[in-house]
Amino acid sequence: MDGNNFTPTIFSQRKKIIILSLFVIIFLTSVLITLEIYFPLKSKTPQPSEKTLIQNFYSQDFSKINNVVLIGSSHTGMINATVVQENINSVLTTKYVVYNIASDGNIPPTRLLQTEQIITMKPKLILYGISYRDLLSSQPNNFGTDFLLEKTKIVLSKSLNNDENFENPQRFVRLHLFNGGYQTPFPNCFFNMNTPFYRYCFDYYIPKTFEELKQQNPTLLTDLSQQNLNALYTMLDRFNGESIKTVIFITPTHQLYLDDLSNSQKIYFNESIRRLEEKYGTVYDFRGKYDDIPIWMNTSHIIVNNSIYDLDIAKIILEELN
Repeated sequence: MDGNNFTPTIFSQRKKIIILSLFVIIFLTSVLITLEIYFPLKSKTPQPSEKTLIQNFYSQDFSKINNVVLIGSSHTGMINATVVQENINSVLTTKYVVYNIASDGNIPPTRLLQTEQIITMKPKLILYGISYRDLLSSQPNNFGTDFLLEKTKIVLSKSLNNDENFENPQRFVRLHLFNGGYQTPFPNCFFNMNTPFYRYCFDYYIPKTFEELKQQNPTLLTDLSQQNLNALYTMLDRFNGESIKTVIFITPTHQLYLDDLSNSQKIYFNESIRRLEEKYGTVYDFRGKYDDIPIWMNTSHIIVNNSIYDLDIAKIILEELN
């Protein structure tokens, strides 16, 4: 009778041990695979840093081509430089190369650091795309968040040791923790030769209703950022000093985005645009222009390869070059 009770007990214990062992193996394997994907061993070919990519791009010889340069953040990055180039070259006798050097999360103080490199391209025309986040401040960090962010930046800098700029943590996370580096291929994603710092994807999710789109609103802004505005002025003055024609355009934002802004935010931004127009000429405005077209990823970003946006940018270039 004791033997009959003993066998099932031993079997049950062994079953538990086997299941637990399998779980541990699967868990550890998953952890190792995840670490290898996001933090590959140094023995692998290292991914080029942002600094290296920028140096390689600007080291090209631009002297023998006529070029037009688009600059800005991801709002500008969604413009397909190839489509724009094909459209303007189908009209103009002089052929141009269109470069879109937008980068994710870019703001005027960061772009200001590349001013001299952009000048070496000797562009015939620069189109600078700005939005509210270019001129308004981000929400202030509380002490705890700010302290942790600074510590994280130090740790990541030492760990990756690749000259990356960590001033925009959201951009860093998207590029390195999610993408595994600038050059890592993703399904349905690619780098356009004339858009070297921005990864394009064809699998963006498009919200199906206004309510769903409203949930994607990334508005996290406060008052006017004088630092950003001053950096923009400095950059534009430098381009003008080199006789490089520069045109500003306000990138597309949905009315749902505008509805979430406070009156003071709208006043700050509109007053800044008015002053920019007085000093630098016409500012083209895409706010609310595509509200009824299902091309929105969120309320301030439209999807890439949107022919309407590309064609409108091409029209501005043609108007400014003629």
